[in-house]
Amino acid sequence: MKFSVLSTRQLIYYPSCETPIPQHICTPCDTHEHARVRGVAFIKKAFAFVDPSSATEWQDGVASGDIIIIPQTNGSFDGGTPQEGPGYGDSVSTYIGSDFVLQFKDPLYSENCSFYNALKKSRNYKIAYLTETKVHISGKPVVVLPKAPIADDINGIVEWDVTAKWRESEIPCPYDIPEGIFDCFLTE
Repeated sequence: MKFSVLSTRQLIYYPSCETPIPQHICTPCDTHEHARVRGVAFIKKAFAFVDPSSATEWQDGVASGDIIIIPQTNGSFDGGTPQEGPGYGDSVSTYIGSDFVLQFKDPLYSENCSFYNALKKSRNYKIAYLTETKVHISGKPVVVLPKAPIADDINGIVEWDVTAKWRESEIPCPYDIPEGIFDCFLTE
């Protein structure tokens, strides 16, 4: 807490904006997470998890229509590009958030044309994406930009090439993938 004396009767309080920094975890064991966006889900922005690793919560979200699972994809996540604002005092700049870009391919081309045409018009969904053993969830709704390019290659595959973009101040944290949720299944 800092105080500045203006006169003998008046003090000004400058609150601290510092967030407590948790302890950094160090381990001598190799615990690497293997890359690739292996699956995605679209989650209505009003839906909130208590435990993102809970299969029951995911099942409830799918059953209520709040979660759409795309179980088998390939793709990448750029990790975010930090955006800066002006600095004040001795600060060169201020962190104002990051722009995130996630790209994935969905091999089910003809079956999902209506799905992607509707999704690109919505601003109502956050995105979840899988790596080897973890699921990550955006904190903000995404803009979905699907396309289905066709190469001049007789052996090529026509698939959905999807880009999701969003801006937020937090990097999505990893949670354990809920068991059985990203398996390919049909809902009734």
